[in-house]
Parts: sequence; C-alpha cells; structure tokens
Amino acid sequence: MSNHSNRPRSWVSLADKWLIRKQRFRLAIVNMIVLTIIWIGLSFFVYLLLVDYTDHSIDRRLMTMAGQVITQDLTGTIGIEIPEFHFGNNDLLISIWNLIPQPQWIQGNTMTQDLQTKLANMASSLKSNTSFQNVTIDGTNFRVLEIKLLANPTRVLQVSEDVGPIMTVVNDLLGLLLAAGLLGVILTIVGGYSLGLWTLRPLMAARKREQELVTDISHELRTPLSVMSTHLELLLRHVEEPLSDHLNWVEAIYSENRRMAHLVEDLLEMARIEAGEQFIKAAPVDLTEICQEVAAVFEPVITEKGLAFRGDIPDVGYVFGDSMRLRQLLFILLDNAQKYTNQGEIHLLASKANNFVDLTVADTGIGIPSDLLSRVTERFVRGDSARTRTKSTGLGLAIAKRIVAAHQGKLSIQSEVNKGTSITIRLKIYDPVNDKMR
Repeated sequence: MSNHSNRPRSWVSLADKWLIRKQRFRLAIVNMIVLTIIWIGLSFFVYLLLVDYTDHSIDRRLMTMAGQVITQDLTGTIGIEIPEFHFGNNDLLISIWNLIPQPQWIQGNTMTQDLQTKLANMASSLKSNTSFQNVTIDGTNFRVLEIKLLANPTRVLQVSEDVGPIMTVVNDLLGLLLAAGLLGVILTIVGGYSLGLWTLRPLMAARKREQELVTDISHELRTPLSVMSTHLELLLRHVEEPLSDHLNWVEAIYSENRRMAHLVEDLLEMARIEAGEQFIKAAPVDLTEICQEVAAVFEPVITEKGLAFRGDIPDVGYVFGDSMRLRQLLFILLDNAQKYTNQGEIHLLASKANNFVDLTVADTGIGIPSDLLSRVTERFVRGDSARTRTKSTGLGLAIAKRIVAAHQGKLSIQSEVNKGTSITIRLKIYDPVNDKMR
C-alpha cells in the first residue's frame, strides 16, 4: 500500500464549501427571524407596560388635583380654587359645567372655543360618576378626568392634563427599541453567519470522516481487487493447463480474498463502535488470567518467526470490563508487534501502579515515524512502506483505542524508528470483594 492514507486530507470539496455557506446563511436567517419575533414582542410588551404605568400615574395626579380644587360646605355650596392657567402654556386645565338645561361653563381656565365645545359634549355624555378618557383636541392629546359632584349632581368637574410630551417620550422609547432591534437583527445575521461555521463544525467533521472512509476503503480494496483480477486473467489464459501448475496464482487470489474479508470485518467492527452500539459487557475480569491466555496463544507464533518472547505477568488483580474485548485488545497489540518486528524480542508486561494496572507490549521492530505517532490510532494509518507491506488492514490500533476508551482507560505509545515501539494500556483496578473501583 502507498502512503495515500497518511497524507494530510483536504478539509472539504468545493461542493461541500458551497453547501456549508448555504447552511450558514440559513442558520443566520433562522436566528434573525427568531430574534426579530422575540424583540418585536418584547418591545411592544415594554411599550404597553410603560403606557399603562403612565396612564395610572397621570390618573393619580388628576384625582389628587381634583381633590385639592374641590371644597364643599355643609349647605352644598361649591367653591373652586383655580390658578390662572392658560391653555397652550400649561399642562393642566380645570373646568366646571352645569348640565341643566344644557351644558354651561361655570368656572375654569381660559380655553379656546373648540376646546370648550369638546369638553361640553364630553360632560353632557357622562354616564358614570367618574370617568377617564383620552381625547385629542386641536392636535393636543389630553387625559381627561370627569367627576359628578355629589353635592350637586347636575354639575361636572373636569380635570385635564396635556399628555403629549409624555407620550412623545414613550413613542421615542418605542422607536429606540425598534431601532436597537434592527441593529440587533443586522448583528445577528453577521454573527449567525460567522458562528454558523462553529455550529456546523461537528457536521463538517462527520462529513470529512465519511469522505475519508470512502476514499480509504476504495484505496484499500483497489490493490487486492487488482491482484485478483490479474491472476484470474492469467488463469483464463492458461485454461488448457492443469490447475496444479498454477497454484501460486490461486494462492494469491485466496490470500487477497482473505485480506478483503478481514478488512470488511474490521470495518463492520469500527462501524458498530462509532454507531454507539453496546460495545462492552462489563463484569469483573481477572486480568492476569487473560494476559496468560493470550501470551500462551502468541508465544509459539512469535518464536516460529525467530523472535524471542518474554512475558512478565504477575498477579495484577481484577478490572471491570469485557473479557472478550480485553483479549481482542491484547491480540491486536501482540499481532502488530510480531508483524512489524523482524529481529529481537517482544515483551508483554503487566504491572501495578497505585490504583491502576499497566499492560505494556514492547518490541524491537521498525518503529513508527514521529510525524505519524499522533495519528497512528486513526483508521488506515500505517506509516512507511516497510509497514504497508504487511497484510494489515490498518484498523487495528484504531479499534484498540476505542476498546481502551470504552473501559475508561488510557493508551500511550512510545516509538523510535528502527529501535522499536512500546504501547501501554492503563486501566483502573477493580476490587471484587467490596464491589468498587479502587
């Protein structure tokens, strides 16, 4: 295999970039619509709340003023104490009307004829003893309090206040809120588009992994398919010859077929892990026993290759995990060690460190280049040509990393080219007596 899978990957294609921009714009528009609805609703709520508060404040002032200007003696004679307010220069107007036989102005501030006519009509149409109304007279907004005098029900007191300046302030506040909302909408579009990249980053990463997986699988399958196709063509050209004369071609086809089968099995394993399926069935596991069993399986394989095998496996106790997955983990590490070691030895070491147990597989093999050390647990990363010549699928350490993560452990790798590699797995010790982690 070439170093295809070890080269840095491009982040996204042009089509994906266009799709990302489109999605970022959509997110910005959605944020804008949501913020606009919220801000308009909030602005009008504040506006209505302020108007209601203002009306109540004005009403209290009008009632207070009415109480101050009305005096009543025992005989029912009414006297009105009215300062000399002039319409247009003051906010307060006071007037007394006699309703029988027709509304007749008795006493009050000087006012225009149009204003007097309007107030007279209001006084004549008063039904209840007390009434508040908002009216516009000569372009001026007034809040008017009308009170029937109890001592003489045919008379009505009107106290009016020019609320124009107050409503101007309230309306200006509404305009300010809407302007701030407009600015917020603009900033939301800009910010939403900018932050959209951050929001879409997990999706972009998933898309990148998907593209890389398709590329890697295509590359991994291309070589065995090419080999099988070539040897099948050779067999077809020699159909008249005995098959036994060309067993090497058949063996090559069989070998590549097995390699493809292993690749598919490993890919399915990775897919199950990344899909979040139940990966481990945790229970107390005697780690010493597992190490001894795996060592017994691999020792003849390693010595058959002309390598020395050394196993230091003292009693390290229990861990809480999946015995099948832990065996698979050690199989991966020892299999990698024997594949990439041509001379020297392979060492399996188990040791305790405080409340943890360390499993170390060390070899004197070809090692891993420093520039690949941080990525060697990714899919299909195998390093230089010496490593790619093996019949590995390039998924072993990727699966091992996920097994360790599922056991809440830690995987660390130390390696030097042409000197060897040491991989250590740290797992938390489990106390089966007290049924808890130490």
